[in-house]
Amino acid sequence: MGILRSDGTARQFANDDERDKAFDGTVGDEEIRDALHGAIDRFFDRLGGKSKKDGAAASLDGSAAGDGTAAGPIGLVDMMRRLATVSDRAWGRYILSSDMLRDKIDPDEGDRMIEQATACGREWADRVYREWGTNHPSEIADKLGIAIGDNSSPMSGRRALFAQYLPDAGGDRIEVLVDPLNRYDQLRERLIAQAAADPQASASPQAAASTQTGETAADPRADEGGTGSDLARILPTAGRVRTLLVGHELFHAIEDRNEASIYTRTATISLWKVFGKENRSTVRGLGEIGAGAFSRALVGAAFCPFALDVLLMWSYSPDNARALYRQIITFDV
Repeated sequence: MGILRSDGTARQFANDDERDKAFDGTVGDEEIRDALHGAIDRFFDRLGGKSKKDGAAASLDGSAAGDGTAAGPIGLVDMMRRLATVSDRAWGRYILSSDMLRDKIDPDEGDRMIEQATACGREWADRVYREWGTNHPSEIADKLGIAIGDNSSPMSGRRALFAQYLPDAGGDRIEVLVDPLNRYDQLRERLIAQAAADPQASASPQAAASTQTGETAADPRADEGGTGSDLARILPTAGRVRTLLVGHELFHAIEDRNEASIYTRTATISLWKVFGKENRSTVRGLGEIGAGAFSRALVGAAFCPFALDVLLMWSYSPDNARALYRQIITFDV
């Protein structure tokens, strides 16, 4: 994700301090920021089945109630198993459902665009691999003159921001937010160790609940249904997650450098027609779809990188992670 103006162009920053503040949302165009935060608020409220008048909007601190299903809340491992089977079309529909032009996209046209954007991402993964002889996003970024760095700003509020591509005249840069990765790494190690020590307890929410304290008590079902080796296979390492995030942002850099020809920047939809005149627009979500396909194909991941929305959100709020999961699954029909 990047920091964009209302016209879709990238903002430039006078210095590192200004960029860091923009990253965590503390400075910038007030009107745009308020609109973005409001939209994100409404998005999570809608996913959670809440409204402002309920006074119970979900938050990243895990304070909101669970999903309230009769069978009980689904666990993280079970969600990741299911997300590994979600189709490319479903992932594309999930992305386009949040695009600002979603109401202008005909469903059949949207599916065709999803297919082409996915193919575009895979094609470029093959091209850069053949050109540079490596499938490591960090190595390719280095060859392209793109710096990769960490941002230690905490993820706060409701903003699910894990990495971003920052184009700049002084040198393009990809930044990865380290707080979500550190939280996930600790959670993964804890779950695997717990499952290896007592496989039966790890499969039992009640037994797990008796051994977990602090942040992990937010949801004892995170580790249900698997041995330590199962969890190590299902839950990617933090290093693997970082690689996928960098790969995703690398595609946006490739888009910038090939915007006159790459499909995700040249495909358009019609916004209106009046007296023979037509206004068309690109669809920003296509770039996200292409980036996901690119990263998955380049790295050889067993699941779509968009599943990281759920995986990394879990350490902040299991409820919000489940809400995202339910939203995704509705498109996989």
